[in-house]
Amino acid sequence: MQYLTSNSKRVLILTIMIMLLTSNSIAEQKANVLLNGGAEEGKTDLPSLWSEACVPAKGLKMYRDSENVHSGKYSLAISNTHKYEKIVCNNWAQNLKNVSTGSVINVSAYIKTEKADSVNVCIQCWGLESGKILAFTSTNILRGDSNWVFLESTPVLVPAGTAKITVRAVLTGRGKVWFDDISINTVHISKQIKQSMLSTQVGDKKYKQKQIQERDADFFFDRIGNQESGYHRFSGLWALEEKAKISDVKTKEKIILKAGEVIKDPNQIPFRRWQCCYVISGINDANGIPNLIYALSQDKDTTVRSCAACALGKFKSKQAIDALKQAKNVEKNRVVLSWIDKALDGQFLKN
Repeated sequence: MQYLTSNSKRVLILTIMIMLLTSNSIAEQKANVLLNGGAEEGKTDLPSLWSEACVPAKGLKMYRDSENVHSGKYSLAISNTHKYEKIVCNNWAQNLKNVSTGSVINVSAYIKTEKADSVNVCIQCWGLESGKILAFTSTNILRGDSNWVFLESTPVLVPAGTAKITVRAVLTGRGKVWFDDISINTVHISKQIKQSMLSTQVGDKKYKQKQIQERDADFFFDRIGNQESGYHRFSGLWALEEKAKISDVKTKEKIILKAGEVIKDPNQIPFRRWQCCYVISGINDANGIPNLIYALSQDKDTTVRSCAACALGKFKSKQAIDALKQAKNVEKNRVVLSWIDKALDGQFLKN
């Protein structure tokens, strides 16, 4: 199984905005609300309260280890030598209890790795609808060898409608990893920041297909950052994606061209620039990649660069991958770097 399903752009957008809003804020944290985060409770090599979320294979072993620990007597461990045909994220999973909607939480852990392809710990907020992630945050990704590194995610707001919150300690691909002292903390932030986070979660009307067919693309571009009363703030973005899919080649090319013009125009507000990055990735046409590369390498706004990285991560082309690698070498912002890492790790590729 994959620990991160095919995420909607809405989840990516909300997560990026929350990370950027809180990355420079001073926050107070409460005690750990995760149970058995150090794997001290259990029988033999099976930890209590944690479940194996994995694709069984001959070279895969998930266990409670007593030899490699950061503190106490045990740690959670995953070892895998099997090469899967697709990206597989084997993980230890636990569903949180007693965390209410509206809470702001983050995850931290001590992690040790050996020849690991990709390792992280994440939080997923699941809605009532099966397979729909409403919010997500993750530590940075570890690769190769490391000796008990402390990693901590940026906070995530538990949105209204959350039915389940899952914590996952993940090994993607091959290698060995040990997790210890995993912690979920409730973060106290200012009312202003929390209100900004809440405002991104408003779900309103979307345009119907008949409306999308009858109206010109320029109408929906005008709705980005200036939505009609009663419509979702991403309604223009979603309509443009759909219009490109149901229209002729000329219309699709016009949409890509217009999106690129918005991205490169410094007089456009950042909200319009980063939404146009997702217009291009949603259309999934390689002709739009140069515009995303421009946004990632030239835009001064960190949210725009983060969204451009996510958008490039939806393309498998060498052009997109090379641009992400080049950006990783020069980018200074830690949040933007975390999204570049996720893109290079294949977390945004369409199934």
